[in-house]
Amino acid sequence: AAAASAKAKAAADEKAWEAAPDDKLRLKLRDIKGTLQGKWLQVYWPDDNRWWPGQVVSISVRERHMMLLYETNEEEDLDVAELISKGEVAWLNKEDA
Repeated sequence: AAAASAKAKAAADEKAWEAAPDDKLRLKLRDIKGTLQGKWLQVYWPDDNRWWPGQVVSISVRERHMMLLYETNEEEDLDVAELISKGEVAWLNKEDA
């Protein structure tokens, strides 16, 4: 079981990275709009010191919240404005920036 969980962690680690994105890719408050839905972002998890990719499955512009689906199939409700203020969310693809 320990070997299986270590293997699962190694697989999950391959989906995340430590290198911070270029500042040009960081989201700004003006980016909080309906067109975020379906886009791929990267979100920084301080506890992991890693950036994780995820797709925006829903966005509430008024509440400045989004639901993000990670490649690990986990969903998370995130305060986009807070992440932007901390510099912890960026575009995954430079074409979207």
